[in-house]
Amino acid sequence: LSGIIQTIPFKADGTAVVASAVTAATQTQMEAASDNTVMGTPSNIKWHPGVAKAASYVTYSGGVPTLAANINIASIVDEAVGDVTHNFTTAFSTVNYFMASSTDNPDYICNVRAAGRATGSVRVKVHDTAGAAADIGFSIVIHGDF
Repeated sequence: LSGIIQTIPFKADGTAVVASAVTAATQTQMEAASDNTVMGTPSNIKWHPGVAKAASYVTYSGGVPTLAANINIASIVDEAVGDVTHNFTTAFSTVNYFMASSTDNPDYICNVRAAGRATGSVRVKVHDTAGAAADIGFSIVIHGDF
């Protein structure tokens, strides 16, 4: 047992807490996020409502966007200046997902137009405060249901 450290938790009265067999949560249990008798695992945690289902960091060089880092983004499409479509690897079950975004420059705004939202993709536009499109790096994080 070299290298293994085991601790035994104790209650306030000094008695040991003995673990019982725990089963992995089902998709329904993870989505409900209310059953403390089952556990999240690496393969089912993706269904928990608090876990981001997609994320990306897009950078630009010479007007060309690059997907620098991502979760669940299969590809991006350069639609126009400051306009990038993200294609999801795994589609959402509905277009009712929510997104947080930020740009690399505080003078610019990143947003999603209603027409740019689909279960398999989302179109993100970056512009300055006057509304002029711009190729500025940005990040998005999306939560929702697969």
